[in-house]
Amino acid sequence: MRNWSVLIPNLSSWINAFLLATLLIIATLLIPAIHELFAVIYIFFAWLFYFAAIFLAWIINLLPQIIQAIVIGIVNFISAIVGGLIALISPLALLLPIPIVAFAHHYLYLLLDRYYPDLNPTERGRIRGYYPGIVSWWYGLYALLVTILAMLVSDSVLSILPGLNFNLVDCGLETSEAGFYISNRIDFWVQVALMILRQPIYRPLMRLILWTITAAYLYQFEFTFRQHLIDRASGTNSNL
Repeated sequence: MRNWSVLIPNLSSWINAFLLATLLIIATLLIPAIHELFAVIYIFFAWLFYFAAIFLAWIINLLPQIIQAIVIGIVNFISAIVGGLIALISPLALLLPIPIVAFAHHYLYLLLDRYYPDLNPTERGRIRGYYPGIVSWWYGLYALLVTILAMLVSDSVLSILPGLNFNLVDCGLETSEAGFYISNRIDFWVQVALMILRQPIYRPLMRLILWTITAAYLYQFEFTFRQHLIDRASGTNSNL
């Protein structure tokens, strides 16, 4: 006789079945939650990389502006420093004729001493080495003085002569009115002179002529005075 009781689940089987069913139910309930969790994780990482991309793009977009701002700041800082230095040094630029003339005088006499030894200038025997001496520096200082004085004299002469202004029409001096200043008698050469003076080039030309004449007289005065001192020192008679 067969034992059909073996086909009936025992308590252990029911417990295992119940546990498996519970696990299946839990798994069934957890699958959507896991799916949602993976979706959230995917979205989070996607958003994270997207935010990183946006941040990097923003940084890359701002990088040229940052570099430009830094460069502009550096340039402005250097410009401010250079501008201050220029404002500080610009008055010293007026003294540039002194070293220029000093070195030019020094090397000119060096060349004369080498290639024309038969000449006997006053400074012979004083020009030595490659650095200007006291005589060369004196000539540089005197050149600056001559430049300023000659400019003042030439501009003063041009300003006090009404017929030598920049434009005769601007001065209200027409050819007919100019005759009043020369006794109402204008000959051919005066008309030619007035025609020349009407040209815009005459003023710098007249300034150059007056400046050259004034500078020549100033140098002549310096030469005469220096020669007088040399004659006094040597015991010879001076022409002064």
